[in-house]
Amino acid sequence: MLWGCLILLGLLAMLIAYGWLRKKWWSITSSSESLHDLDSMNGRQFESWISDVLRSHGFGVYDTPHAGDFGVDVLCSPPGTRARIAIQAKRYKGNVGNKAVQQAIAGAQFHDCQRSAVVTQSHFTKAACMQALKADPPVLLVDRAQIMKLPEILAASISS
Repeated sequence: MLWGCLILLGLLAMLIAYGWLRKKWWSITSSSESLHDLDSMNGRQFESWISDVLRSHGFGVYDTPHAGDFGVDVLCSPPGTRARIAIQAKRYKGNVGNKAVQQAIAGAQFHDCQRSAVVTQSHFTKAACMQALKADPPVLLVDRAQIMKLPEILAASISS
């Protein structure tokens, strides 16, 4: 009887562990679209992708309305912090200019965020890079080369 209970408990523990690992694997693989996939999304799909990736990495994510968002598409908090980051998402074919940086700054101020970021699957103009560096605090620019490490970049920006 005791052995039967122990075996049953062991099987139950294995099933729970299998379910957790499968869920973890699914969240990683389902959010790992290629850059080509990101290029084919529209703006709202890109915003949703950003939200989904951040949620799968334990961020608190608060989507903003599509109208009147004051330049912010996604508000998030890294795991274990109350600090908020305002994200301006830009799914562009060309380079993202400094207007997006200005929107991120204004939106972060309006939403009382500690940091702001502009995230694109494209690249930034020189003017956008210069303005982002001169902002106080600097605006994070996450482009094509860094987008697959977005959660790590955002979390590190709060801890630094």
